[in-house]
Amino acid sequence: MHAIATMANGLFGTPKVDIIVGPGNAYVAEAKRALFGPVGIDVFAGPTESAIIADKHADAMTIAVDLVSQAEHGINSPVWLFTTCREIGEEAGFPHELQSC
Repeated sequence: MHAIATMANGLFGTPKVDIIVGPGNAYVAEAKRALFGPVGIDVFAGPTESAIIADKHADAMTIAVDLVSQAEHGINSPVWLFTTCREIGEEAGFPHELQSC
């Protein structure tokens, strides 16, 4: 929130920005809402729920990165992985009861 206020108002000689874009958690969304008008914003975003459906051909690292990049927005942004392959699930960080590939 402090970084967004700094961008909107400038700090220590840094110029003010014209627009603030990008995802964030509830604090980022509120800061963008509060600044809407004097500063342009991309969208009023709410919590994100993400799910990936993967088979044995999927890349586990890509799955993990995609899910973590969404989950980091807060507890209101849950993520799920649905896979038919135990190895993919375990490599992606989801060690649950699954069938082998």
